[in-house]
This record gives sequence, C-alpha cells and structure tokens, in this order.
Amino acid sequence: PEAGPPPKELKIRHEHIPDFIGKSGEVFVNTDGTPGMRAMNMGFPYLATNVALNDFATGDKVEFEFLVRWETDQSGDRTPTWRIGAMTKLPADTEISYDNKPIP
Repeated sequence: PEAGPPPKELKIRHEHIPDFIGKSGEVFVNTDGTPGMRAMNMGFPYLATNVALNDFATGDKVEFEFLVRWETDQSGDRTPTWRIGAMTKLPADTEISYDNKPIP
C-alpha cells in the first residue's frame, strides 16, 4: 500500500495478455506489433461481491479473472470498465513472466 488515504482501487501487476480484445472487438495490437495488453501495473476499481481481500497481502502472487465491459457513449466512443470477477492466491514460488511476446 502507498502512504496516504486508503486506495480506491486494487493494483495488480499482471502478465502480458496476448488475446486481449480491444474496443474494436478484435485482439488489440500495439504499435510495435505486440498483440493484446502489455504486462503492466493496473488499477481495478471494481471487485465482484465474492472477492474478499482479507486473505491477501501486498506482494502475494494471484490468479484473477479480468472482466472488461466496453461502454459506448452518445458520441460513439467506447471506454472500458475493469472488474475482477474472481481471485485466488498462488504459491509464493509460482513463476511469473512480465515479458511481452510479439507476434511470431
């Protein structure tokens, strides 16, 4: 946790998600050709009601269900809302890779 008031979102550093569907409805491709969502630190402002954080600590390795809802405003722009649908703790020795994998 960061110093200051309680955070308004859960922050997770996640692996590369190569099959992430962007606002076009297709797999998103970054400008360098890397498909999907790059590995990054990301804030999740919404948790499903079945996700309780009291069993987790900063630095725990987790597996989580990443839900995205694309909303279209009156001008036709699409924006995402991120939500964690489920989350479980992984063993501390679980290997995690933050490498982004370009299209072969």
